[in-house]
Amino acid sequence: MQFKLRSTVTFFRARKNHLELKEIHKRISEANYVENVNGIATLVIDLEEPKAKFILYKDGRVLCMGLNNFKYARSSHLLLDRFLKKHNIDYRFDKAKIKNMVLTIEINKEINLKKLNELLEDSDYEPEQFPGLVHHILSEKNNITLLIFKSGKMVVTGVKTAKDLKMVKGYIKTLSNKLN
Repeated sequence: MQFKLRSTVTFFRARKNHLELKEIHKRISEANYVENVNGIATLVIDLEEPKAKFILYKDGRVLCMGLNNFKYARSSHLLLDRFLKKHNIDYRFDKAKIKNMVLTIEINKEINLKKLNELLEDSDYEPEQFPGLVHHILSEKNNITLLIFKSGKMVVTGVKTAKDLKMVKGYIKTLSNKLN
């Protein structure tokens, strides 16, 4: 059984609650400054190593997407801080909070989705509309969703903590044993 973290979304804030997006853009040529039709300005910074996308808002909010390493996700605020310092830009950020993790899992055997749908509560399987079974797991704080496919591949979303990650891994192992 293979578990792989594919992507994370984290959120954090600048301690000043304000970011000078145009000033940052002047110093970082590869950043993209965008103002939408509603007048909301953002600055998008793509990092190559580790691969991540930061979206900065002038009110100090920052979203980070794409990190596929739990340790990097938890410290994404430090990654942005270091990157900005390389460009002589000094901001401090609050600690990042993980908002979502996306995992893929392969159990290396075919799954009878119709049978599995009968076994599980909180699941939907309508092959005419979607080729996978959608199953919801409730953790202490989060609603975690499993997309389970006939091939034995799964996609997991809604994981926010290491505790959730551990719980999902145990749940999948138990589920896999039931399928034998």
